[in-house]
Parts: sequence; C-alpha cells; structure tokens
Amino acid sequence: RVCRRLRSCLPWCRLVEVQIKPGRGKLVRHEALSEMMCRPAAQRRVNRARDVDKIPKVMQVNLIVQDAMAAPAVTKAVREGGRRSIMLDVSGIAKDELFSRASLSRLGDLIAACGTCLTGLSLAGNGFQTSDLHLLSDKIQTCCNLTSLDLSGNRLRGGVGRLAANLSRHLTSLTRLDVSQPDSGRGDGPGLLLDCQPLIRVNTNLKQLNLTCRDDSCRAITPVHHVAISSARANGLDRTTFLSLEMLQEVQLEGNGLTDMDMKILADSWKALSLKHLNLSSNDFSSQAVASLVEVLHKSSRLEVLHMSHNELGPQGASALSEGLMACQSLCCLNVSWCALGNGLQDIARILPELKELRNLDLSGNELDEANCKSLQEVLSGGLRLRTLRLQQCRILDQRFTHLVCGLSRMLDSDTQQGTLEELDLLRNFIEEEGCRKLADALISARHPLRRLVLGYNSFQESGASLLFPYLQQAVHLQFLDLRGSNVLTTAARAAVYAAGPSS
Repeated sequence: RVCRRLRSCLPWCRLVEVQIKPGRGKLVRHEALSEMMCRPAAQRRVNRARDVDKIPKVMQVNLIVQDAMAAPAVTKAVREGGRRSIMLDVSGIAKDELFSRASLSRLGDLIAACGTCLTGLSLAGNGFQTSDLHLLSDKIQTCCNLTSLDLSGNRLRGGVGRLAANLSRHLTSLTRLDVSQPDSGRGDGPGLLLDCQPLIRVNTNLKQLNLTCRDDSCRAITPVHHVAISSARANGLDRTTFLSLEMLQEVQLEGNGLTDMDMKILADSWKALSLKHLNLSSNDFSSQAVASLVEVLHKSSRLEVLHMSHNELGPQGASALSEGLMACQSLCCLNVSWCALGNGLQDIARILPELKELRNLDLSGNELDEANCKSLQEVLSGGLRLRTLRLQQCRILDQRFTHLVCGLSRMLDSDTQQGTLEELDLLRNFIEEEGCRKLADALISARHPLRRLVLGYNSFQESGASLLFPYLQQAVHLQFLDLRGSNVLTTAARAAVYAAGPSS
C-alpha cells in the first residue's frame, strides 16, 4: 500500500532505487517491488482517463541486492514490473560464504529476467571463482544492452580468457568494464590485459577500462618472472586491440606485468585517444617505455590522472616523462612514487609550476637529496596549489627538510593568501626536533587547512612532538594525526593533545 501511494504521489519520478539489506531477503514481497517499478498501464486498473497522467514514467530502476535470499522475489518483481532500464548491483553478498549452486541458479534467473532491460551489472567482491561465473555467463549473454559490467574483487585465476571470449560474442555495447582482481596469478600465465583482449576489441564505445591486479594486502603486485612474462606478452598482445576504441578515456592496467615491448605496442595504439585517466603502476617497464609514451602524453591534453608508481623509470625515464607532461595542462594528480627517479626528479620539478591544475603529488620512495629538496622548494614556492603531498620514505634529513618547510610556508593561494594543503604525508623519514618546530611554524604562518598529517616513524621523540602542539591548538580542520614511533603518549603529552581540542 505504501509503494502504491508513493507511485501515485510522485508522477514526475524518473528513477527508483531499491536497496535490500543483508538479512532482509526473506521479508521482501515481490508485489511491493513491482509497484515501485511501475507495471505498464495495461496491467493496472485505471478508473478514469486522466488517471493515466498520474502514473510515474519511471525510466530507470536501480536494484541493490545485498541478500541472496531476496533473489527469487526480485526476479518475480522484475518480470511483473514492466520493461524499464535496470541497474543491478549484487556486489559483496557472498563475502562470508561461497555461493552454492542453488544460489548461483537464483542469481542467474534474476539476471535473465532483467534481459535486454539490464544496462548495468555489478558482481564485485563476491569471491567468485571462474567456474562460478561460467555458470552465469549464459545468462549474462542475454543482456545484450549491457553498458556497464563490474567483475572486480573476485578470484578469476586463469580462466578470464575463456570467459571474455564467451561474453565478447554478445556484449558489444559496454562503456565501462572492470575486471580488477585481488590476485592475478601472473606467475602462472598471461595477465588480465591479454585475457580480456577479445572483449575489449568488440566494445568500440568503451570509455573506462580497469584491469588492475592487486594482492591480498591491497598493494600492487611486485613484478616477477621478467623473462617469461616478456616472451609471453610479445607473442600475445594484439596491436589492434585498442585501435577502434576512439571513445576510451580511462585505462587502468596496474600490476599487469607490462614490459617495454608491451608498452611500445600499446603506445602505438593509444596515439589516437584522448585519455583522462591512465594508471600503469606496478609493471615491468623501464625508461624505454616512457619514451614510447611521450607522444601519447603530447596528444592527451585532457589527461587528469597519471599513475606510474613502482616502475624502474630512473633518471632517463624521469627526463622523458617531463617532456610529455608539458602538454598535460589539465593534470590534477601525478603519482611517480617508488620509481628510482634520482636526479631526474629535478627535471619533473621544473615543469610542475606549468601544471596549474595539479592538486595531488606523490613522490614517495624517491630519495630527496639536497638538490632535489631545493628543486621541490622552488616548486612549492612558485604558486602551486597542492591539496595532497606524499613524501613517504624519501630519506629526508633534518637539514634538507628546511628547504621543504620554506616552500610550504610560501605555498599560498594567490586569491586568499592562505595555504591549500589538506594532506601531508612524511612517514618514515629522518625529521628531528628542529624540523618539527619549523614545520609547525610553516603550517601556522601559511594557514594550511590540513585534514591529515602523517609524521610517524621519524627521528624525533616526545620533545619533538611537543613542538607541534602550538600548531595543533589551531588546527581546526585536522582529522587524522600520525605520530607513531615518537613515544608521544606520556601523561604530559596526552594532556597537551587533549588541551589542543577535539580536532587534534
């Protein structure tokens, strides 16, 4: 009755979202769901002609099913609810226990009931094995109008190629494809990019592609088996895979073990694209691959996000990368952490002031010697309006830290004359007591609206941490403070922290 009344009171409604929470599956009534999904007028009693105008013209229904027990009721409601555009989200419902064959069958019936009305399907985070998805693939193939498919967070080891080949025969309208996995099993064979080529090739309207491979600790997989992977990729990567994807804007290939030869093949096929998001972290390529990417970057003036972390770029790769970045005037996020940049960091620093939209910079894992710190000081003082600056494990000595602090004190918004930094990460460096005092002075003078400050595992102890308290008393925006390893939790230090206020 409530659903029927809602339907009559909201004639302007175009989208309905129904969420079935865990443990509520047995309580779901398909009659109520079908009322919300607005059955066609021919299936309802209409007393007067003018009542037809009161029927909501719902164009899209979002179904978020977090309890497998609700699948039969939702299936029946979908069959009765009329032909609407349906987004089906059944992610994370099998985290605690694996799906049984009966549960998979019910889920397959739900997908098949949606049929050609299904425009979005998320099966993320269910821990599915490849064999489980093969049981569902026949049902998914009936959804020929599917534009978004999310299979991330499952356990699709070794069988992605066959699954992608089966789906490629019927799914040709995808604009978003996410097959990122917690563990790629790359040591046993080719990675996700090679396996998903058939599905990528036929979906010429693809805009977002995520094939990230991460291990169980959510860190990108460290490249292994260089020779074996290189030979497999050289023989298997198709040069034509990306040639027809003129609308592709987001590519995430983190942890795919791409080599220099792979990157040359990919760069040749990306030259006609106008990318906005490119993630190539944790692969096997070196400075030679960066040289291949320069032309791609020159034509990607709309590029907003670039991740190159955990690749052995070296000084030569950094120099080549700086040439490509000069054309990326829309870049707002740059991650070149753990790339062994060395003195090449100075080449990147020289072009950073030209990137007026840059807001997030991650240089973690690259040693900041005296020259690099001075270059970074000039960058920070040159009008850059960063919101996030990460410098984890950069071997910053207290003497070098003076240059960075000076840059932070001068990093001001030209309009408000206030700082812009919201996150500063200096984890595991060699900052001492004097560095803490200078940092506190710089943050106070520039009035940075810091929300997150990470200073854990540096070289200062309780006396150094106490030098931060004058800043903490004014840090009204601060939400997270990391002082691990500084022995700060003494009685006097706790009292000072509490006196600083709830924001600290």
